[in-house]
Amino acid sequence: MNKQDLRSFVLKHVITRELFFFVGQRKVNLKKIDKRLKFGKLSISDVVLEDCIISLTSYGSRIAELRYTLFSLINQSVRPSQIIVNIALNDKHLVTDDLLSLETYGVIFKYCEDIRSFKKLIPVMEEYRDKCIITVDDDMYYDADFLKSLWEKHIQKPNMIVAHNIYEITFTDNKLNTYSLWPHSIITKKISYKNFFVGCGGVLYPPNSLYKDYNCKQLFQQLTPIADDIWFYFMAYMNGTKITQPDKPKIRFHYINPYREYGVTEGKTLTQENVGLCKNDEQFMNVLNYYNISVEDFIKNLQIEYD
Repeated sequence: MNKQDLRSFVLKHVITRELFFFVGQRKVNLKKIDKRLKFGKLSISDVVLEDCIISLTSYGSRIAELRYTLFSLINQSVRPSQIIVNIALNDKHLVTDDLLSLETYGVIFKYCEDIRSFKKLIPVMEEYRDKCIITVDDDMYYDADFLKSLWEKHIQKPNMIVAHNIYEITFTDNKLNTYSLWPHSIITKKISYKNFFVGCGGVLYPPNSLYKDYNCKQLFQQLTPIADDIWFYFMAYMNGTKITQPDKPKIRFHYINPYREYGVTEGKTLTQENVGLCKNDEQFMNVLNYYNISVEDFIKNLQIEYD
């Protein structure tokens, strides 16, 4: 039985699936969080990172689960100056009073044009150009020190993008390997453009870290319409911004709804759409071609390591 068949078997059967979620800590105790929210039992750190903003987005039915991710972001060992949630104007009616009550803890809801997953970063980066912006995903539960570890590495490497979850871009015989074959969630001390940062683990963008086209809607909608990670990676690459990882990266991920993430229930994720249909490879090449970056030159740059 190959790896894919084994995974399918595990997810198909209730007992093996629940055991996988439990042992791998993929599942979060939502009832416990609901109880803590109901009675206001949140742990608010006294240490505030004034130059740091956490930014995220959500949409549609996923907004109903957003409180769990926000709970984990509020209960950090250090806290950002703000937690900004960008919601499309058409989804504004889905933001309930229960969610708005979290504004007491530094959460701010803002409403903007629907540019899909790109609204996780672009509106906030445009408004707060002198701040570090940390993007997170709306379907994840973050460990209490995930922010602290990002920030500690930022202090060491202030001009670099810092990401917990990194894939390694690989190649064979001067050809890029398909995205699905890249080593996932690696731990590395190397600073290289091989480090492809993946948004679900949290990504810290220092000020002025992205190329001037980062907010060009016409371009990202044309080249990478469903792959914000690829677009922001190339905006870093074009800007000469290096990518590094915290000393102790958080690469064990806790999902608010693992059933959706693993395709057990209905509701596709961008990962399923991009990887399953090889859309990431197509969008990756779109950017290379648009900016006239040859695969050969790109691979040469991948092989360079930096201090």
